Amino acid sequence: MIDSELENISKHGDSNREKNSLLQEYDEVVETLKKDLTMCKTEQNKIRSALEALRNDSRDTGDLVKDHFSRVHIETCGSESIHNKELIMNLQERLAVLQMEKDSVFQLWQIALKTVGALEEELKSFRSDGKSSKLYEEHIDNVKETYSEAIKALEGKLLQARENFLKQQALWETSKDKIEDLLKEKTDVTRKYEALQKDTLEKDRNSMRMVETLKTELAAAKADTQRAVHLKEELESKLNEAMKFTASLIARNEETKNKMSEALELVEIAVREKDLIAQREAHVSEEKGRLELRLSKITEEHTVMLQEEITKIKDGYERSGKKYTSEMKELKAELRQKTVLLDNVQKDYRVSQEELEKVRQNSEDVLQKSRTKILDFEQKLHCVERQLRDNDDTQRKKYGAEIGHLESKVIELEEKLNAANDKLRKMQQENRDSMEHQVKRANEKTKNVIEQCNDLEKRLARSLEDRENFQREIKRLETTFDREMQKREYEKHALENKIHDLELNFQKATCLTQDGPCTNVLATQVHTAERETKKLGSPVTIESKEHCCRLLLLEQTNKAQERYDRKIKELSHHVEVHQKLSKKWKEEAKSMTTKFQEKSKEHRAKINALRKENEELNKQLFSCRQELTKHKIQSVPRCSEGNKVR
Repeated sequence: MIDSELENISKHGDSNREKNSLLQEYDEVVETLKKDLTMCKTEQNKIRSALEALRNDSRDTGDLVKDHFSRVHIETCGSESIHNKELIMNLQERLAVLQMEKDSVFQLWQIALKTVGALEEELKSFRSDGKSSKLYEEHIDNVKETYSEAIKALEGKLLQARENFLKQQALWETSKDKIEDLLKEKTDVTRKYEALQKDTLEKDRNSMRMVETLKTELAAAKADTQRAVHLKEELESKLNEAMKFTASLIARNEETKNKMSEALELVEIAVREKDLIAQREAHVSEEKGRLELRLSKITEEHTVMLQEEITKIKDGYERSGKKYTSEMKELKAELRQKTVLLDNVQKDYRVSQEELEKVRQNSEDVLQKSRTKILDFEQKLHCVERQLRDNDDTQRKKYGAEIGHLESKVIELEEKLNAANDKLRKMQQENRDSMEHQVKRANEKTKNVIEQCNDLEKRLARSLEDRENFQREIKRLETTFDREMQKREYEKHALENKIHDLELNFQKATCLTQDGPCTNVLATQVHTAERETKKLGSPVTIESKEHCCRLLLLEQTNKAQERYDRKIKELSHHVEVHQKLSKKWKEEAKSMTTKFQEKSKEHRAKINALRKENEELNKQLFSCRQELTKHKIQSVPRCSEGNKVR
């Protein structure tokens, strides 16, 4: 039983450790929630400041864009005319250069023709010389070849110049078409920009409204969080009270367990003492049996000796009259002494037990009978003495020596009997003292055991009262816990509804900010317009800034949405954990009640077993007392029989 109680204590300690670990986890979760709330507040403040900065930037950018577009319109109109003039001037210069090259080539060709004519005239003049003619002809052929090659090269250059001129004309025409298209696109972009500006203004208004609604919802959420914090503090205070109460109950249970262990130790000690008493009683009963055997042997020996002597005395009764008279006187004196001893024994046993009175009354009846017998015997002796007086003196002389011898033997026997009686008295006194001491110790031990049982009963009554109070407090805590759980569930449903509404509002806001595929189309159009304007050489920094701002807004909104989803998941997870913890607390409370009931049943069973053991001990004590009285009753008539034999 002690091992089972130690196991229960270890289990209870493990359950307490589990409770402490659960409370620590709950505190950590609460701290993380507080940190998350502070982070959310800081992030909301940052987002608000960013939104306000973006509003101011959008206003400034709108004004700058208006000014820039007006300037760009004026500059583009002037720059296009200047660009066209420059292109025309370049083309005119190229045409003049080509004309100059054409004139130079024509002049070279004329010079070549003149040189050819001069050479032909010289050939005609020098036809008479064959050798010189041949040389001149060869020289002329070489010059013709060189001039033909030069003419071919000039013709190729002219063809390339014509092709370049045609290409420049085509490029000039295409540039005109592109300029017209760009002007048309510019007008379209200005219209789209105005529409986008209107949309942005509407979106800004809607965002302002959303921000106001979000502010109101944030205020409501803050109020809800404050309420939740107050409720959490109340729950923590109640949990602390419950923990204190459980600690007090655990301390009481430990005290009761310690007291029960002490009581069990006392009971074990009482059982050991009971076993020792039983062993001592067995030893006493054995010694008593041995003494009874010795007494029976001594009495038998004495009876045998007395019978032999009585047979001898019967033969010489008539001769030993005087001796018998002296012996009768001595017997009377011894009877008086024994009656005095019996009176003392009766006085000692009147205090101890009532049953001995009956035995003593029986012994007195026996003594009265013995006295009557002794009186009869004395009368017979008187008769014998009278007869002996009538007898002769010769017979007295004959039996005188025999009577003296018999008297000496009788004296020796009386001395032996006195010594045996002294030993018996000493043994009886020692046995009486030891038995009385053992009986007193047994009575004291039984009294102590009864007092311990009464203390255990009182403790059991107190533990039962504590159990009832604990059950009442557990019921009260369960009712309060159920109420708080209902409140928490109601608040959870309200928070879920608010979160759902906030999600819908946030989705609407994201839809308004993103604006679906239209915004993507507009963004692509703006991107293409920026590229074309970059090609034209007009820097559009403000539009790029606005686009970057929009991208940053989208990224921030996406991040806020992700954080919001994470917070919602964490809150749902915390709610689930709280529900699981509440279920665990309920199960632990039920298990505690069942364990307490089982322990109370075990204590009751132990108390009933102790009561049964006490009843058995009382029965054994009563039986021992009865046996003592029986032994005492048996010893008294034996003493009386020994006295009769004397």
